[in-house]
Amino acid sequence: MFQLNRRSFLQAAASSSILLGSRTGWSAQAAETPSYIHGVSPTEAAKIKDHAVKFMLKYNVPGLSLAMAYRGKLKLVMCVGYADHETGVTPEHRFRVASVSKPLTSILVMKLMEMNYWHLDQKVFGSGILGYKDEIATLGATNQRRLQAITLRHLLEHSCGGWGNQSRDPMFSGEALDLDHDGLIRWVLKNRPLDHDPGQNYSYSNFGYCLLGRCIEKRFKMTYENAFKAYVLQPHGMKNLGFEIGGNSVADKRVNEVTYYGQDEDAYHKIMNVTRMDAHGGWIATPTDLVRLVTHVDGFPNPSDLLNSSTLRTMTTPSPVNPNYAKGWSVNKQNNWWHMGSFNGGASVLARINDQHVWAATVNTRSKDPNFGSDLDGLPWKIKGSIRAWGGHDLFG
Repeated sequence: MFQLNRRSFLQAAASSSILLGSRTGWSAQAAETPSYIHGVSPTEAAKIKDHAVKFMLKYNVPGLSLAMAYRGKLKLVMCVGYADHETGVTPEHRFRVASVSKPLTSILVMKLMEMNYWHLDQKVFGSGILGYKDEIATLGATNQRRLQAITLRHLLEHSCGGWGNQSRDPMFSGEALDLDHDGLIRWVLKNRPLDHDPGQNYSYSNFGYCLLGRCIEKRFKMTYENAFKAYVLQPHGMKNLGFEIGGNSVADKRVNEVTYYGQDEDAYHKIMNVTRMDAHGGWIATPTDLVRLVTHVDGFPNPSDLLNSSTLRTMTTPSPVNPNYAKGWSVNKQNNWWHMGSFNGGASVLARINDQHVWAATVNTRSKDPNFGSDLDGLPWKIKGSIRAWGGHDLFG
């Protein structure tokens, strides 16, 4: 079996707490890798670890954590590798989940819709939730019209008409890095006119989900983070889960948060304002936290869902402009829902599968290899395939 070498990791990371060179790093030659694999037989655990370590060796990954549930019960918890220079990953270690934050935001928006606090076709700007009438009044007529037409639905489906992440993503603009949310919105309205009428084109927008966070704050007079806890976690017995908005620097690490390692990129880059990313990319959590939450919105019989069946259909129905994306979730014809997350120093995947599996996986680096994302997405499928049959246990307790 492949094994990771702690000494090689330490040598690779010694020159910097945030950089992990792509040509050094892991070796398959030495001492046993720290690992925690619980919920399966020793034979299955060996197969699972082999899949994990091969992935980690291929992409120079220091630490990996995964949780997998079936029929609402937590069946597998796996941790392999290092949370930092000295510490093996444990189930309690929390990771940045990046854009896996988007389905969390969608769950909150849909819950508030279900509670009749708003509807998805409610307008955002002008006479809508956020306003900014004076700022919009100074803009060109076409942009004014487009801005005033944006709805919550458009933001959820990435069809607001612009602000995409393929180029000049507003969330990562150096010109606006030090602005708070309000200042950022004002800057974007002034400097980034929309490209299309809302509802006509799909353009994956981090800023669009940032706006959803601000709509929540404006409507409920509390932070986005506190609203998520108040309306999603606490009423459904999940108040003790480890969801928290992350910080921007090594010094800002939260309790039990891993260290992130860049591969030819700074994992704590100066344009990475993670705290400001809250609703689109700012959460930290354990994979078990993510899986427990999604088992309450998966549409399966147990446990009971925190959204009704009609709301779940709305949340996961593909948008008119993208058959593979709904509202905060990638979807397909097999009725699988998932989301990937990736930015400097980390990556994640969260998935709900039509056969009643739910899983999440997180790592504390990001490879620039074009196959990295698809292989991370595929790793839980390989692990699932290593299981002959789940026992009756439930690691949720």
